[in-house]
Parts: sequence; C-alpha cells; structure tokens
Amino acid sequence: MSNDKSFLSIEQMATIESSWHRVCSIRGLNGNCLDTFDQVFYHKLFELEPRTRALFEVDIFEQGVKLMKVLAYLTTTARKLTSNNIEEVKKLGARHKVYGVEPSFFEAFKEALLWTLERFLTIQDSWNEEIRQSWTFVLDLLCSTMIKAAKSNSLVRQQKKKLKLLEQQNHPNADIDHNNSSDEENESEEDKSHFKLCSLM
Repeated sequence: MSNDKSFLSIEQMATIESSWHRVCSIRGLNGNCLDTFDQVFYHKLFELEPRTRALFEVDIFEQGVKLMKVLAYLTTTARKLTSNNIEEVKKLGARHKVYGVEPSFFEAFKEALLWTLERFLTIQDSWNEEIRQSWTFVLDLLCSTMIKAAKSNSLVRQQKKKLKLLEQQNHPNADIDHNNSSDEENESEEDKSHFKLCSLM
C-alpha cells in the first residue's frame, strides 16, 4: 500500500485551479490592457526586492509570457506535490542557487504573487480567505523546500553539472567538459524555463 500522499487537500487544489482560471479571464486592471497580471506582478516584485531585476536578461514583456506559462504549469501540477516527488522541488531549489536566487527573493516572489492575485480577484469580488490560505500554503511549501535544498552543497553541485550539459546542448562549440554524460541531457530549453523560479517569477 502506497504512502504517497498529496500535500494539498482536494479543496485546496480546486481553489487554486479555479482562482487561476478567473485571473486569466481578466484582461487588465481597470480595463487597462497594459496592466496585465504579469506586468503588475513584476512591478510589485521589483518594488519589494529591486535586486531581482538583475536576474532577467530578456525584455520584461517577453518574460511576462514565460511567467504566465509557468504559473499555469504550477496550478495544474500542484496536485502532484506529494511526499514521493518532493525531491523534484528540492532539485529546483538547488538550481535556483546556481542562478543566483537568494532566500529573500523567494519571500518577495511569494508576497508579490499574493498581492497581485488579490488585486485581480478583488475585481470580480472573488478574493477570500480560502483562496489566500490555499495559495499561501502551496507557495510556502515550495519556497521553504527550495530554500532548504539551496543550502545542500551536493544538490547544488549536481545542478551545476546539469546546467553545463544544457549549455553544451544549446552551444555545442562552447568549451564544456564532454565527459559529463547524464540521462538528463535531453532536457529542452523550454523545460529549463519551467524550472527557473524567476522566469515564473
């Protein structure tokens, strides 16, 4: 008999998914198509933690498209956060250490996301304590697990190696150790973007 249990209740999963669907139906704050969820989020994130701005190498509007994709990915995979696959979240945490993400950035991300969710869902009079608690729970789980993993030297070394392999795929002529082989070499650039907290974030 399996002991693999989801960290989220069925009610929490449903709340997160339904609230995100409502957010996606809103074109912008006060009818302004430029005040989209992603742009409002980034404005708040950079206000809370200005150092996060340096993590983004692409245009912020292009980054916004990635953010929405990753948040959609998060909402659909929240139900898969179980005791057996939490190891994958730990790997993400170690990878974020390699990216230069500091522990305080996670808190800023969480605060900015909750603030933006409230702003948008209040438009539809649908923001409530149940939604706040459900999103806070999953974000706390993700962030605390990733922060802890980022302190593991062995996990961080593994992710550094994996990123070198990704760089080798994307830039075959780069001077990279070709002896580092792994079954993870087939990860695409699109997969990589899903893992970077601040491409969500």
